[in-house]
Amino acid sequence: MNKFLFSSLIAVLFLSAFTGCYYINEGTQLFSIYGQAQEIDKLLESGDLSKEEKELLLLVKEIKHFAVKKLGLKENRNYTTYVKIDKDYLADVVSACASDSFTQYNWFYLFMGDMPYMGFFKKEDAVAEVNRLKNEGYDVFAREVDAFSTLGVFSDPIFSYMKDYSLFSIASMLIHEQTHATLFLNQYVNFNENLASFTGDQGALIFIEDKYGAESEEYRKSVAEMEDFEVFTRLLKELYEELDVVYKSGITKEEKLKEKKRIIEDWKKSYKERFSENFKTQRYERIPEMPINNALLCTIMNYTDNSKVFYDLYHTQGDDLIKTFAIIKDLASQGTDPIPLMKEYIARQ
Repeated sequence: MNKFLFSSLIAVLFLSAFTGCYYINEGTQLFSIYGQAQEIDKLLESGDLSKEEKELLLLVKEIKHFAVKKLGLKENRNYTTYVKIDKDYLADVVSACASDSFTQYNWFYLFMGDMPYMGFFKKEDAVAEVNRLKNEGYDVFAREVDAFSTLGVFSDPIFSYMKDYSLFSIASMLIHEQTHATLFLNQYVNFNENLASFTGDQGALIFIEDKYGAESEEYRKSVAEMEDFEVFTRLLKELYEELDVVYKSGITKEEKLKEKKRIIEDWKKSYKERFSENFKTQRYERIPEMPINNALLCTIMNYTDNSKVFYDLYHTQGDDLIKTFAIIKDLASQGTDPIPLMKEYIARQ
């Protein structure tokens, strides 16, 4: 175990004294995975890579350089290492919400405060948490995630399963997580995730246009992916808003749950019937098969419900992402939620 991992492990064990065994369990898994990381540059020099792995790692180096030099994101050791892993995702993340309102369940993290999700490297641990929350009456959403940011505390690696990702997906993911490492505000989850989603998607699109050109097949495919995601989130937001009216009404909990079930079923039916006219790809075709509930809807809203504010600000800066990010960083330094400040700034332009 190298010095860096040893120091990090001591920090996690120290934190566990205040927060229980979660940090020990997950910290052990984290270091087991991160401890397998190999330097990308050394791997490329060695030639001990498949064609697909070599292409992935060269692409990652290019995206990372672009994110730092062209987008102004933080320079650190993130995505300079590679881990071969026998999974097609990294961890399971659990979110929960009241069944008759959009009141999210929060977990407390030392130094970071309340967060509406908890991650697990072992599937069985995530399942146990899901069952606990369901038994307490919560709507629960568990999802598989391919990456997360340790906010610069550790050197986040690239994983072998990413070689199968689309160009837009890998670029968006890397820039999204590097945004977290550049700017992250405790207690402002909505701002953090909306910022990273906006920067990740728009930054990926700029990277692909810069590399291949606006007339390229790569760019057109990326635009289609991005537009489909925007349609998907718009439709879910419409469902969220319709349910929110019911939850805020004066009817009983039993009546709310009955109306909730009807609204979701009607939404699924409409989604299926209008899928071909709404979407350009098949990526979101199976959404109606998912157990759509308040926890899923809140998770999507955490990442996207203020995306228009970010794009409006972006447009006031002539679609210049570096200028936009600089303004956001300045507003974020004022010690309050930056989103209302962004709205005020936009109104003055």
